[in-house]
Amino acid sequence: RASPKPAAASPAAQPVAAAPPPAAVPAQPTAAAPAAPVGPRNVLVLIDHENIDWSLGNLIGPAQLSAETRPRWKTLRTFVEGRANGGAVQFLSFLQHNDVITGFAVYLDGEEGFRPILLESEIDSTGRRRPVVDEAIHRSLAALRERECDVLVVTNDGGYLAHMNALRETSPGIQRRFGVIGFVDEMSALYRQEDWIEVFDLERDVGAFSYTLPRRYMPIAIDQFDVNSVLGDFGLDAPAESAPAPAPAPAEAEEQIEFEIDIADVGANELEVIKAVKSFTDYTLLEAKHFVESSSEELLIVSLSREQAASFKAALEAAGATIEISEA
Repeated sequence: RASPKPAAASPAAQPVAAAPPPAAVPAQPTAAAPAAPVGPRNVLVLIDHENIDWSLGNLIGPAQLSAETRPRWKTLRTFVEGRANGGAVQFLSFLQHNDVITGFAVYLDGEEGFRPILLESEIDSTGRRRPVVDEAIHRSLAALRERECDVLVVTNDGGYLAHMNALRETSPGIQRRFGVIGFVDEMSALYRQEDWIEVFDLERDVGAFSYTLPRRYMPIAIDQFDVNSVLGDFGLDAPAESAPAPAPAPAEAEEQIEFEIDIADVGANELEVIKAVKSFTDYTLLEAKHFVESSSEELLIVSLSREQAASFKAALEAAGATIEISEA
């Protein structure tokens, strides 16, 4: 086992600063969900990668897009398989191919069933590229009229609604579920106005990210709206001035000791272990993830008080990890 670990061994990707979640999150999808058909369901997932990447770039900044910051597609697979209830699942991942492969195929991690479809996009007389991904998804929806399957479109673009509705109207004998997965605060409101479409958030409902996205316009339920917390002290009389309270006596600093922490087994809940490591070290979320994934080969050496070390140990064990901790 290697020892000790440098304090700042950064991964290749630039870390993304995690933002605190909004004060309140809608408990249910925005659209009223239709009654779920009983039994196994075949589910086709159509992914508009260009749209999802563009929206994610709006949230975290285009320069931060990398394999580390993009969605975890395996988590999406787990989410869809849960809806399929034992039925077949297939993913078509549409990518625009302009002279060089954009790299999207790499981010699918070779996941079984995710089929990247690279589409050539020539430039027309106006200097614009033909929207080949949109056209391919439109054609895919039209081709499903005789096929018994549910449809999930991964996008924020409202341009697919008309084609989804056309499929719904031209196959009345098929009990089909429709859904859209994206970022609710970036998604076209058209989908949320239809009671036959289920709306899911890629972060909140699917859990496809290993960090917290800096969401800007996440809607909240009206019952969770606290106007006083929004207004603060706006318009209230300023409190009368009084003598400042005496400053509290500085607490005696606890002795800091170097501890060696050996994570023998991460356990089943890797994300909670990553959060615990981040909380008790100066690691960013991505650095903590990098350490946890290589913890079978490395020791973690940190300076903590004995009380902090006991809390760190308890947090790791509560997350399901098996650890050994000792003074260095």
